[in-house]
Amino acid sequence: MIFTKNLSEYVKEIKEEFDTNTPFSHIAIKGLFDDDILRAAREEISRTRGVGKRYADENQIKQLVEGDELLTSSPPNIRKVFTALNSPEFVTFLQELSGIVDLYADDTFRGGGIHHIPPGGKLGIHVDFSRPKWNRDTFRRCNVLLYVNEDWKDEWGGHLELWDDSVRNGGKCINKITPEFNTLAIFGTKKASWHGHPHPLACPDDRARQSFAAYYYSDSPSDDLDIHSTIFN
Repeated sequence: MIFTKNLSEYVKEIKEEFDTNTPFSHIAIKGLFDDDILRAAREEISRTRGVGKRYADENQIKQLVEGDELLTSSPPNIRKVFTALNSPEFVTFLQELSGIVDLYADDTFRGGGIHHIPPGGKLGIHVDFSRPKWNRDTFRRCNVLLYVNEDWKDEWGGHLELWDDSVRNGGKCINKITPEFNTLAIFGTKKASWHGHPHPLACPDDRARQSFAAYYYSDSPSDDLDIHSTIFN
């Protein structure tokens, strides 16, 4: 089993915390995935197939690997992790946690997949796109980030920052999640779910901030009814 807890029972323990955390609904869960499988998956990242993308501009410096190859033709432990993230068991867990009953997964992991942030990398404070280009009738509703960084030092930065408003509107960071090994961050995507890791990463040259990311969709909207791409700052 890749999960270390009974998800149908565990969701009852954490739902109130998820609902009441500020500045918007979120939770950080430690140790939900089997450590050995996660370590093995991390070691397989360099051999993983998929669609590689690189971003380097004023808002973000990062690399990612997306595509359905993460489920079909990647190394075995990578497949185990992404299969688990899209499994009926885990999606049901997210539905019950978020209260979004028709939440569903994206088997192509577009924009998600494997995220690699090199030294100096960053992701500016932003809100995510509201509706995907490939289907304007559906809504992005939930983000899941699974960090795989062992022995991560606080001074390296890379914390996922959750803000109460945009930078330009004078927003402030209200909560931070450290990208430590086997930490799972879950949060809803809404009009004001400002987040990112805006400070250039200060880890050594032989390290990087790595995570597995999955996004979930619904045919029912949140409070964000507009059609827009990612909004920075």
